[in-house]
Amino acid sequence: MNRNHKYLLTLFSTFVFTSTLIFSCNKNDEITGIVALEEYVNATGHEMQIIRYMRGQSDKSFSIARNDTLRVESPLDAGSDSTGSIFRADSAKVIFDDGKSFFVNDTTVAIPNFLNSKRTISASGKIHYYRYTFTELDYESAE
Repeated sequence: MNRNHKYLLTLFSTFVFTSTLIFSCNKNDEITGIVALEEYVNATGHEMQIIRYMRGQSDKSFSIARNDTLRVESPLDAGSDSTGSIFRADSAKVIFDDGKSFFVNDTTVAIPNFLNSKRTISASGKIHYYRYTFTELDYESAE
């Protein structure tokens, strides 16, 4: 093998190695790919609105018609302020169509607290389900 062949072989090997490194280092926008799926079922017989609070400030509201379900999907690893998620709120207020309402925060234990809904994880571990059903008891507890 002459000198030119060695030089070309070295140059080609360097190119292949560098290309392999570059293409194997893909940027991935998702940290984990885990998704939170929230479902809030309105079984109260009344239209209702949920106002989400972060750091004491209302920042988003959701309406749920009677006998309807609100579904919210968000990346589980996203910051709490970057999604429309309800379960990440530090507090929330529920207002029914006749003006009755109740307020909960993430530490409320006196009444059923939808901010602390139980989580079910899919078999793959990639989907975390949160489900809460608002019932007549929630409506009757409102003032």
